[in-house]
This record gives sequence, C-alpha cells and structure tokens, in this order.
Amino acid sequence: MMLNKPITDLINVLQEVHDLLNKCDKIPWDASNPKKASASIQNAIAQLTSKQKVDKNHLKLLFAPTGCLQECSMANHWETEYLNLSKKFDKLMDAIS
Repeated sequence: MMLNKPITDLINVLQEVHDLLNKCDKIPWDASNPKKASASIQNAIAQLTSKQKVDKNHLKLLFAPTGCLQECSMANHWETEYLNLSKKFDKLMDAIS
C-alpha cells in the first residue's frame, strides 16, 4: 500500500532537514543539539513510512520560530533552505491534520 502525496512530501521535507542537520556543528548556546533533533526527525520519518502515528506537536516544536532547527540553520548558514523547508512543512502539516 502506497503513502498519500502529502505524507510522501512531508517525508521528503523531513529527510532534507535531517540531511542538513547531519552537517551541523553543536550550537553552544542551545540546550538541545542537532544530533537529538536529527534523531527525532529520523524517528518521525520511520513512523510516517510505516504508517504509524507521529507526534505532530513535537515536530511543530522543532520547526517553531527560534526553535532548534532555526537556531541550527542560522548557526550553520542554511537559514534560507530552512525557511523554504519550514514553509513546506507548515503547509504539509495542515494538509495531514
């Protein structure tokens, strides 16, 4: 059985963010670190792929303004990519809610 398009697109967005996070350095002023965020995203990808329930609130928190992902993107010079991915993420979360 295939996944629907919004879920597939969300998985693709999460994978792109995951790939960018794996290139990040630890952020000294952030209590969370990119490796933890990367693990959370990888877990969500696995859940979505296997049609399990995903913690949407946790994902939304990761993508929130001044959240871990935005801080990491700014510290590692991929803020433009993050903003584009974040916009896609928001639209997709609305589509699957």
